[in-house]
Amino acid sequence: MKSKIIALLTAALTLGGCVNVPKSLSQEEIDARINETKAWKKTLPVANADYGSYPSDSELLLKKYFSKNLKDPESARYGDFSKPIKRYFIRDEKARDVVYGYAVCVSVNAKNSYGGYTGAHDYWFFIRNGEIVKSYDTEEIMFGVKVWKNYLADCKNGV
Repeated sequence: MKSKIIALLTAALTLGGCVNVPKSLSQEEIDARINETKAWKKTLPVANADYGSYPSDSELLLKKYFSKNLKDPESARYGDFSKPIKRYFIRDEKARDVVYGYAVCVSVNAKNSYGGYTGAHDYWFFIRNGEIVKSYDTEEIMFGVKVWKNYLADCKNGV
């Protein structure tokens, strides 16, 4: 038994050594990347960009989304739907691929599999030409910040 444990530990340590751990960035490298991204973002054609058609039916579009994605769509209690606001997000920073459209937020409380309400969650949506391009629950936190791929979604203070 003891030899099996030792063999398993040896195998785990050997295989663990094969993992390629990326080099940590220095604070100077992080600052340089942030400054480069800020400089690039200043060149984006925000004023004259093609944002697509204004989503005048965004409330209906989002309710359709939830009817397909909630465990119990009939139980959904919707808070205020924000007014669609022109926004963009960077789909691929290296390729400098930017998508323009409209951001909308809504608060939703619905029942889970056990029949209990989960509590209101703010959801962020990115809409372009009548289609939801991206969405997420802003309660999802990455690295301690409520972000989605280079985009800070703040449903409490606008979108």
